[in-house]
Amino acid sequence: MEKTRKRGRGVGPRLNDLQRLEIIHKHKTSFPPVSLRQLARDFGVDEKSIRRIINAAADIEARASSSAVLNMRAHVHRRPTPRFPELEKTLALWIDARERAKADISPSVIIDKAKLVARSMGISPDAFKASWGWYDKFSKRYGIRT
Repeated sequence: MEKTRKRGRGVGPRLNDLQRLEIIHKHKTSFPPVSLRQLARDFGVDEKSIRRIINAAADIEARASSSAVLNMRAHVHRRPTPRFPELEKTLALWIDARERAKADISPSVIIDKAKLVARSMGISPDAFKASWGWYDKFSKRYGIRT
């Protein structure tokens, strides 16, 4: 007789944000309600994972609010955390506004703006250096193509 072993943490499939949004949507809108167990079977994950996704629905929906970020996040499973999240959020909002105004933005302009925003937030130049490496990671995090 074969022993059934409990799966270890992180062994199951990874869900991306599109799949998480689909789980949230099915949970909120289905009538009759879909059980957490059924959702777990449908997506091949543990029931506890579904419960965590439902509990974090507001964060997931907020994270996926930008269409550029959502397109990028279709293939990304975990989001790296930036050192200065408020600075990056402010900069991302500025970039979104510039893109809506159909203005071309070069990477060097974004780097200069990041330095200005950092200075206005009281972040020392030693703590935040808006380098090309930082820009590369920032653009990947926010799905910016320039």
